[in-house]
Amino acid sequence: MCTGTEGSFKLTHGAATTSALAFDATAAQVQTALVALSTIASATVTFSTGAAACSGVGVGIVVTFTGSIADEAPLTNDLTLLGATAATIAVAETFKGGSSEVQTLTCTATTGTRRCPPRS
Repeated sequence: MCTGTEGSFKLTHGAATTSALAFDATAAQVQTALVALSTIASATVTFSTGAAACSGVGVGIVVTFTGSIADEAPLTNDLTLLGATAATIAVAETFKGGSSEVQTLTCTATTGTRRCPPRS
């Protein structure tokens, strides 16, 4: 879940990182940034609510990897520019491997800076 009303964040898959994504990026913008990475064959992105990646009440960002049967590396993130001291994005693998692996990013942020480590 992403909670934030200003700034930007980046997502990393393997060794590839997206350009900065605005807190109010659309699902299409997040999807375009992810599939532009050399480490992702194809993916779809949806939000649990609303049309922006982050909001004051929080948004779940659901990434479904398609076109690969591999167990995908977990997405990690850089929230340095999100404008939140308590910013976190937890990644949950809600469907592992197979033809459509699903990872759900849950982001919470209020003010300042934080980098989240990869999920173990």
